[in-house]
Amino acid sequence: MNLHQYRILLFLTSLLFVTPNIGKSQESISPSLQFQYFKNSDDQRLLKATLTFTLKRKEIPIVGQEVAFYSGSKKVLLAKVNTDANGVASLTLANDYQLPLEKDGTWALSSEYVGKDSIGAASSELSVKDFHLEMSLGLVDSVKTVSLKAYTTDNGKKVPVSGEAINIYVARTFCLLPITDGTFGEDGTVNLEFPSDVPGDKEGNLTVVAKFDDHPTFGNVEKRSSAQWGVPSKYTEPTTHRALWTKGAPTWMIVALTIMLAGVWGHYTYAIICLIRIKKSSNDDEKLLKV
Repeated sequence: MNLHQYRILLFLTSLLFVTPNIGKSQESISPSLQFQYFKNSDDQRLLKATLTFTLKRKEIPIVGQEVAFYSGSKKVLLAKVNTDANGVASLTLANDYQLPLEKDGTWALSSEYVGKDSIGAASSELSVKDFHLEMSLGLVDSVKTVSLKAYTTDNGKKVPVSGEAINIYVARTFCLLPITDGTFGEDGTVNLEFPSDVPGDKEGNLTVVAKFDDHPTFGNVEKRSSAQWGVPSKYTEPTTHRALWTKGAPTWMIVALTIMLAGVWGHYTYAIICLIRIKKSSNDDEKLLKV
């Protein structure tokens, strides 16, 4: 085999390894677009689209891609927003912005991603009816009571919402703590007793949250209100208590660390002494040889 034949064989062999990688890089990603509607306690409306794809049974966010939001059956463009590090594109609607109503009194909303390079297109739609939720906290016959009123509007008239279940929570640092739930009556109201043993802050304050989660008609709607209804929490620590988060570390840890540091520095000291002895011994041997 001459040099030219050897080069041809080497080139063909390299193609066997390169070709599968080329095909793999051209594989198309089929994304999913989750579309949600939120209405917070200040009656602000938020549209949220989450763009992800599935890889080895894990949802991977698609970052920095443009998602378009539309309103109405004719798809009037509201805005185009890029996804963040979590694959989420959010759009907050102004309180005075009037969304076009459909014949059934709902808002037709949609989100769309047109696709780019090896990422396919995705879209999602939802139909939401504007929902008004009112909440008041008070004492009824010395019982802590959460009073809720729910209604929609039809041609400017309030229509009570009945037969819908709603959940009551207390806001915590990282989540919402479920407390109770109830169902709206025919007049669109419900009164729920609030338990008296829920921990609050050091003054007993807490935030009560009434919320719909992913309702098929109303989406995600919540109302928040604060009250001094909690049990005051005291986080005083004993003066004799020693832990990692106190000023004084645990005794066993101090002893163990002292022993380890003493052992390490003892080895260093021993090594330095040995070096000095070796040097001194070599100097003494040189003097003897000279004699």
